[in-house]
Amino acid sequence: MQVPFLSCMCQKEVYNEERREEGSGMKTRIIGNCNSHYHEQEGTDCIVLLPGFGYLFDRPLLAEMKQLALQYGFSVLELSFGSLPYDKQQMKASIDRCVPIALESAQKTLDELSGMTFHFVGKSFGTIIAGRLREQYGSEPACFLTPLRQTIPYILSKDRIAYGDQDPFLDAEDLLLLDQLACKAKIVCPGANHSLVHPSKEKTQYYLNRVTAQMKRFLDEILSEREYNKNCYER
Repeated sequence: MQVPFLSCMCQKEVYNEERREEGSGMKTRIIGNCNSHYHEQEGTDCIVLLPGFGYLFDRPLLAEMKQLALQYGFSVLELSFGSLPYDKQQMKASIDRCVPIALESAQKTLDELSGMTFHFVGKSFGTIIAGRLREQYGSEPACFLTPLRQTIPYILSKDRIAYGDQDPFLDAEDLLLLDQLACKAKIVCPGANHSLVHPSKEKTQYYLNRVTAQMKRFLDEILSEREYNKNCYER
């Protein structure tokens, strides 16, 4: 059976496009070989958003982080992987095929941004790639949203994670391993699925608010580190 190819992009194919957002100093351009959108602002800190197979940049968790990061004045990279050989019926097996393809694409894109400090925020499949990339591109704290089993070895004590205990892609052993992790912050969402959606709309909004609060703390810490480094340099 032929495996369908699903795209981890949410934008149509555009080349060599650059635009400046009216009323701000931000420039948006397309970089890499899979049309990743780079929203460039002053400074060397870049928030890198890594999507899931079907959870793209317009979905609540990643859209919220993008908006917050831009408000904080950071550059944001919406890192697209291109088309991946993903089979919904065999997700865990698909990951082994998709990881090297996504990594190669991501590396080519990040290499265009030399001199930047990358802060990774991954969702689902993107958390695996975020963990792998951090080993090559610095060691900054990361945010892992609905991590998969393959992500667990890359989660460190300085990281933030969020997941639902009704995630169909996590079994009892996975949940136990996540529960045993020591993290900077851990948001466990009872009754929530792989998108942190609960049957109750009120609960879903509550979980999104909790994640948003941690995103703000994540960004606050980057600002504090930037200010500390600046003061040390000026002495």
